[in-house]
Amino acid sequence: MGKIPALVDGPLKLWESNAINWYAAEKVPGARLLPASIERRASVQRWLFFQAAHVSPACVPVFRATNARVQAFLHNAADPQAAEGGRKELARYLPVLEGALADREWLEREFSLADVAYAPHLSLVAEGGFDLSPYPRVCAWLDRLLARPAWRKAAEMIFG
Repeated sequence: MGKIPALVDGPLKLWESNAINWYAAEKVPGARLLPASIERRASVQRWLFFQAAHVSPACVPVFRATNARVQAFLHNAADPQAAEGGRKELARYLPVLEGALADREWLEREFSLADVAYAPHLSLVAEGGFDLSPYPRVCAWLDRLLARPAWRKAAEMIFG
């Protein structure tokens, strides 16, 4: 499909970051990115669907309009109307995350793919100046995500 990210592992060819992450988590169970129970894995999937269908699509027009690094990479003009729509959608979705984090550090109590999925787009909107302060639990969660050694290593590989 010409999409990034993509993974080729022998005959398997995958695109879509959540599919790639799920495959890697299944292939390396010692990483403990998926819970043991079917119920908790279903809950992780729920968070992945929420991210892919709602949160990330709301983030994209916002970071395209506000993040200088994204704008320099894309070489295109921002769409202020789309960005405003994204902000309104985030105002609907971020309280869901805020509420889920009320009594825990990670969406599924322990760090999992549910958390990994949100880091890229939320970090780009935050970097672009989006005000996450009304969501202190989301802010603290994003800080924890971005402080993880694996995230720092990946960010260094991608952004230098």
